[in-house]
Amino acid sequence: MYYQPKTSYLKMRVYLIPPDPALKQLVHSRESSKGYEEIMKPRPDKPLKTGCGFSLQATVETARIQPPEITLRHDSQDPNFYEVFIENPEENFNLELLQTHSEKVWFCEIRKDDHPKAGSTEATGCSTETVTVKKEEEHFVDKHRETLIQRVRNIGPVLDGLLQKKVLLEETYDRIRSLLTSESQLREIFSCLRAADDCKDIFLSILQEKEPYLIADLQRKC
Repeated sequence: MYYQPKTSYLKMRVYLIPPDPALKQLVHSRESSKGYEEIMKPRPDKPLKTGCGFSLQATVETARIQPPEITLRHDSQDPNFYEVFIENPEENFNLELLQTHSEKVWFCEIRKDDHPKAGSTEATGCSTETVTVKKEEEHFVDKHRETLIQRVRNIGPVLDGLLQKKVLLEETYDRIRSLLTSESQLREIFSCLRAADDCKDIFLSILQEKEPYLIADLQRKC
């Protein structure tokens, strides 16, 4: 569960994914790179049934939640989430997860101190309209593009990960592997990623696994 800070409204993303560490890391990398902050809450006490549909509800009348239903799948390479939007929440509320045509399977209370940097016009000093049109923060890998090109040296495992996650096609993978220097290989990888944030999220998660010290060093400098 993540929320967008520095807004006069409350915007949350609530993920419904299986207990897969790789998917969880992908989600965290994606949301952190976009400036979202995590809200830690207990997970459901009992396992949820895969292949079943689930809906999310909020005990506040002004809440808007999309999509109406998500199916829990084990084979998802693109983790799915509910988007929750509440204008200026003035009090605590509950989020409730229901299995379609069945019982409530999970709930949690969202308190104001769970999202201290959002949901207060006084804290932001901005109108809702101003925040809505604000340009999204530059992606982490784009922000550190030149440093990554210069400092990432072990390209093979990174390329293997991009191929496995289907970010690169086989022929593109072979073409990049044939390039003579790591710098030229990295530049070609960036060229393939272009504006696709989902692919950049996967690229970042692979770098965090293969180059943890480098990524940690860059994160400290942000």
